[in-house]
Amino acid sequence: MTASFKPVSVAIGDLTAHPANVRSNSPETYDPENIAHLKASIAVLGLLQPLLVQKLDGKHAILAGGRRHAALKELVAEKAAKGFTAKTKVECRLVPEDCDVTTALSLAENITQAPMNAIDEFEAFARMMEVDGQTPETIAKTFGTTISAVKGRLRYGFIHPDIRAAARAKVITLDTMKAFAEHPSQEVQKEVYEALTK
Repeated sequence: MTASFKPVSVAIGDLTAHPANVRSNSPETYDPENIAHLKASIAVLGLLQPLLVQKLDGKHAILAGGRRHAALKELVAEKAAKGFTAKTKVECRLVPEDCDVTTALSLAENITQAPMNAIDEFEAFARMMEVDGQTPETIAKTFGTTISAVKGRLRYGFIHPDIRAAARAKVITLDTMKAFAEHPSQEVQKEVYEALTK
């Protein structure tokens, strides 16, 4: 089905809400606090995932990607955000006007997304520092979060890999895993963990 969704570039100012967007009746979803991370990411990395749009009344109405649209509108409103104006074009996928499953398409994109695992975030941040030469400051700026939040995730690196693996497998809770970071020796952590799990 998605093969028929041809790519199209649309100016931010020509985008509007679609009545079939399943999040359209939840204004809290588009609250500036809820899109701060997304806005920061788009400002630094650009729009990574195209919006799903359908032509309605001469405009491109957003079936999926309302939060991305809200973040883009905020960037346009901020004069300090370079490269974002109402005329800036963004990548979209165009749903045919005769499509009869618009609500299902909107729901599919929203309901199938899983939140990021905290351990995955740690591993991604650590890789960004090791491979890309990033710092906690640049990572925080990229994702619209605080430096202390990034450093908090990076503290997972102090935890023995076996204990992180146990948390990932849900053998122990994330809070239990975090408690092990208080001891500087990973070997002692592992000994205590093994003693507790026997």
